[in-house]
Amino acid sequence: MANTYLYFSNALDAATLTATCASGFPKENLQDRDKKSPAMPASAGTYIVDVDAGENVIAGAIMIPGNNAYSQAITGLNVQHDDNGGYTSPTDVVGSVGSPHAPTANDEPTWFELFSGVEPNKTDRYWRVRFAGATTALEIGDIYLAERITVRDLSDVARHPGGAWSVSDEPQGQTTDERGVIHAVSWGVGRDVISVQFRAIPKALVDEIMEAHKSIVRGSWLPWWYSNEYGVLKHVRFDGRPQANHLGKLWDLTMQLKEEPA
Repeated sequence: MANTYLYFSNALDAATLTATCASGFPKENLQDRDKKSPAMPASAGTYIVDVDAGENVIAGAIMIPGNNAYSQAITGLNVQHDDNGGYTSPTDVVGSVGSPHAPTANDEPTWFELFSGVEPNKTDRYWRVRFAGATTALEIGDIYLAERITVRDLSDVARHPGGAWSVSDEPQGQTTDERGVIHAVSWGVGRDVISVQFRAIPKALVDEIMEAHKSIVRGSWLPWWYSNEYGVLKHVRFDGRPQANHLGKLWDLTMQLKEEPA
């Protein structure tokens, strides 16, 4: 069975963006986590969004909800990262300047691209997102540059059609991701909720997740993305407060994520 993935955090949340946008459709709309308030280019041609995350961040995929790239017949998407922001020798992770990835009908309303390479997660401070052949009617609701965390399902797919797994106190599957962290995941019957269990993780990751939850409590919209074993991408958010237990210098943490309606 294929792995399932949680796309954690967003490099744009605290980043400084540079982009030339149409009046009333500013670059800030790309990082407001509101796919219904798009940014739009000021002129036709190549629409470039430069991202300065302020420090090195991890990203393994790009999600672009609220886009109409296919309907506008743009040429394609190119994503790069760079070590100094000069982009004299950037590294391509989606397409290239000369050969961007063209959108398909399935890329609306959410365009998803996993970064290239055996390990998609890359670390850098500077990122560039290029929309080649853009029109002034191109709408980009949001841009997410997200770290990918791997979650493996070890259950029998025949017993769990469509990813609707039985309710259980025990994890349905677990794996060790590139951080050396063990994760487990299960879907509940009757509620489209994913339960993610983190085991033996450092306090810094617990603090990061708890801070994300507090941001929601304060009114900030902070969803993540989840891809099930069938490659179906789901927009998810916290469903209740994460629960953490102290184990010496390491922690266990369980959080519930509920699918957000389209």
